[in-house]
Amino acid sequence: MASSTERAIRLPDASGAEHEYRIVLHPAGEGWKLLAKLGRVAGRAFGSGLDALFGGGVEGALDRKVDGVALGAAISELAGKMVEEGEVDLVQSVLRYATRDSEKLADCFDKAYQGNYGELLAALAWVLGENFGTVATAPFGRIQSGSRG
Repeated sequence: MASSTERAIRLPDASGAEHEYRIVLHPAGEGWKLLAKLGRVAGRAFGSGLDALFGGGVEGALDRKVDGVALGAAISELAGKMVEEGEVDLVQSVLRYATRDSEKLADCFDKAYQGNYGELLAALAWVLGENFGTVATAPFGRIQSGSRG
């Protein structure tokens, strides 16, 4: 990995063959717009994710363990909701900076996921988690450690 904005993972397709995925995180302005659109499409899934992070409230959230199963389920629910809404353009926007086996997903989307929707959902959930998984936790860490007047 060349920078802190790059990530990689290997995901299996429908036949079990593994594929290497690489992403560059969305630029902040573009990511913010995308986050707002995701919230409109699947607000409940975001709520479930926040509940997984802050089930006991924001107070003391950094001291609690994150419910990884619930958070993973919320990210998967968000990915599923996007597909359910038929938001192919939104799905492709989320995957904009992703490659699969060194090929841009924009160039191989239809072929890569033809009859292979499980891998698509896994890739989508992973990219969403990498880009937006810190939405709820990062600000609170800075607030708690910041000075108080």
